[in-house]
Amino acid sequence: MRLHIKNRKGFVRIALMTSASLVPTIGFGENELFECVQNPEGSWTRAIQTLGMKWFGFSIPLFKTFMPVVDPRKPLTVVFGSPMHMEKVAEPSQELVDITHQKYLEKLKALFESHRVEAGS
Repeated sequence: MRLHIKNRKGFVRIALMTSASLVPTIGFGENELFECVQNPEGSWTRAIQTLGMKWFGFSIPLFKTFMPVVDPRKPLTVVFGSPMHMEKVAEPSQELVDITHQKYLEKLKALFESHRVEAGS
């Protein structure tokens, strides 16, 4: 499992500042919803998407059709973990943000591992 939020901690800082709960959530099957152009290693499509990922933090998928349509026959499973309730901290330290972020990632990984077989991943 690749997590794109490993280095993104702003949501944790905001949750601490506002006392919002963080709910670990995983979606299984979302990568199979659309038909995309294949982009094997060394291809120009992979190079473009890698560059987009490097510059912007995300890449735009290249769909096989002009107007992508979700295939309703493909399963999508979303699972939610237990909420992590935050105490309100007006100015959270970087150390507190890092510790809370790490706990969130651990809960996210545990959620993935506990549901991956039944979700077919």
